[in-house]
Amino acid sequence: MKQVYYRSDKKVYLDTARDRCLYEAPRAEKEKSRAYTRGRDVYVHAVNGSAPVYYVHRWSLSKKETGRITVVNPRAAERLIESRGFMVHSPDPGEEKAVETLLRYGYGLIEEF
Repeated sequence: MKQVYYRSDKKVYLDTARDRCLYEAPRAEKEKSRAYTRGRDVYVHAVNGSAPVYYVHRWSLSKKETGRITVVNPRAAERLIESRGFMVHSPDPGEEKAVETLLRYGYGLIEEF
């Protein structure tokens, strides 16, 4: 899903296919299942030199409903992720290399292992 967001008269292009997903809600495994037919995913749009934009993508598997993107502040994004059982910690200065390594291996958020 794509959406244009205006920040200080500057266009920011939010795209769930390109931006980093920090949390992805579970989807239905079976086509006719009623479980996990709606959910919220958390994304971050970060471009070098500008502040990151956090947003929530509300989706539905029903063809009658359309998805929505809502820009949220970093604390709201953190609370949503934590409400799903993940702990979000800012890395200590000595842990930055470890965080970069985890991100390179595909982890979208830093969890307490």
